[in-house]
Amino acid sequence: MTTSTSDADALIGDLTLAQWEALWADVPDGFAGPHRNLRGKSGLYRAICHGETVVIGKSSGKGGSDLKRRISDFIRPSSSGRNYDAGEFLNANHNTLQLMVLVTGTGRSAREMAAALKGPMLDLHMPRRNVPAHIVAGAIKG
Repeated sequence: MTTSTSDADALIGDLTLAQWEALWADVPDGFAGPHRNLRGKSGLYRAICHGETVVIGKSSGKGGSDLKRRISDFIRPSSSGRNYDAGEFLNANHNTLQLMVLVTGTGRSAREMAAALKGPMLDLHMPRRNVPAHIVAGAIKG
């Protein structure tokens, strides 16, 4: 599976980044909705404030951490699952943020696809509440 974003035509799975980008779907009730249709699904979530993408994250899809549960983490009273800047921001502002999801499916291959898409989507959108993937990769390589 190719995950390079240096070539606009590079494939991530069977689609280009532009094709994946077109698959983001608005979640009408935002973070507060019931999200029943996201139960068991893996993918990415994206928070938008005044037209600007401010956070992109993913569900791990394993151990019950599907998109429904991951998104719900940001509005429940307990702080577990959001003890970092982006999570705290989402919790404090969930009522004013637009929510979009990019569902990659169910099962292991969907979890792997979500993981492969997160870095290129961070690089594409440069959300100010996330650290871009290329910076993290550079820090890890040291």
